[in-house]
Amino acid sequence: MLRPFNQSRPVAHPAMVESLEARALFAAAPHVTSIVTDNRGEVILNTQRSLDPATVNTRSVQLYSVGPDGIPLTADDVKMRVKPTYTESNRQLRIRTFGLEPDSTYWVKLSAKQITAFDGTKLDGEFNGAGVRTGNNVGGGDLLMVSKRDKGTSPVARFSTFYGGINVALNKTDAPGTVANFLHYANEAAWDGTFFHRTAFLGGPDKGIIQGGGFGVSADNQVVNIHAHDPIANEFGNSNVRGTIAMAKTDDPDSATNQWFFNVGDNSQALDDPNNSGGFTVFGNITGSGLAVMDAIAALQRVDLNGAPPSAFDETPVNDLNALQQRGQLDPRVDLVSVRRVAILNKVSALIVP
Repeated sequence: MLRPFNQSRPVAHPAMVESLEARALFAAAPHVTSIVTDNRGEVILNTQRSLDPATVNTRSVQLYSVGPDGIPLTADDVKMRVKPTYTESNRQLRIRTFGLEPDSTYWVKLSAKQITAFDGTKLDGEFNGAGVRTGNNVGGGDLLMVSKRDKGTSPVARFSTFYGGINVALNKTDAPGTVANFLHYANEAAWDGTFFHRTAFLGGPDKGIIQGGGFGVSADNQVVNIHAHDPIANEFGNSNVRGTIAMAKTDDPDSATNQWFFNVGDNSQALDDPNNSGGFTVFGNITGSGLAVMDAIAALQRVDLNGAPPSAFDETPVNDLNALQQRGQLDPRVDLVSVRRVAILNKVSALIVP
């Protein structure tokens, strides 16, 4: 049967929407329209006007971890090393943080005195919540926001790929051991720089999986194995229907380690069968636009990189089959469908200083 391979004191306020003044678009101060943060210190912001990239630097963009007192903007906070990058084409500011412990609370400051649009208009740093338009079109005022770990039963994991983000609501209730295992690997950054090594159709085009987690691309552009911890107990219960994520394993029901797969179609007939390795443990569901990203990856053409199935690489999706064939040699960094980062999304709120 076909199956996947192994593999003073500031206060954080809830988000709210502020009415915008009617201003001509050319006069509007640049402001942030959306914020996404994760539990390892990556922050992604979008702005409604292009910023001058020369004003986005380590002086104007700062990130601090909260110290032992758990309170932002106090003396025990630690300034973290960051690399801010602003991409004008999509008006996106990405902050990469170095040395932050996973699940640490941290806060971010964008300096309105230093960050400007190309015409010199200062950033309007008012912030009312992720995903809503912010500010009142008046330049000035730092953006201050705090990012905290999601302590709920369904934290969201974000798979960042070349084709877009796949957000997955994890199910701690029905698969606690599997989710804990997933969080362990994600918090180690084990899956940063990995790739989808297998697309399998499991009996028809309306079914199938895309699988990853077991292999990455090294700094010298070689395919390498991702380290594996001890196998975990099978927690099969929820069905392998479209848009779910499950653990890959061998014939042994309790053999899952670091490999996972997305169910592109309804694979319940094959993968819920208790005679097939005890059934495959589903531990989350794709939310929002991630389904379209999953489908785009599943639609890519595949190659046999080993020449002799069965193997981990006899059904490997590639970004551009024609380019690979013309080149005649695999370039892992170019050809393979990379997963840039897997991390858990944080909760974001405005940081108000009374």
